Amino acid sequence: MEDLGEEFEDNYRSDIIHAVIDKIFGIVVDESNHGREKVEVFVGIMFFVERFVDKNNLSDDCVICFEELGKEGKVMCTPCSHVFHEDCIAKWLENGNSCPICRHDLPDI
Repeated sequence: MEDLGEEFEDNYRSDIIHAVIDKIFGIVVDESNHGREKVEVFVGIMFFVERFVDKNNLSDDCVICFEELGKEGKVMCTPCSHVFHEDCIAKWLENGNSCPICRHDLPDI
């Protein structure tokens, strides 16, 4: 039985993860995002996703520094789906491991 787990890890896990990421990317790139600007979002440590921000409504501000998101630099999306400047959330997490908005426990980065 243990061999089946190892076989899954060796042969299928990576394929499934890539298929899920491709599916999510396909949904995000859907026509509903037409006319929006792509902004790079850092998720965790290992991979990047894109977040679409309406150019005409860039009212999203980082709740840590109160500056506009998406203008310059990278932004980080937490597991609880809140977005901050990468530098801001990194400094925030030096003093704890919870989301500044909802207090969701975050993994160490």
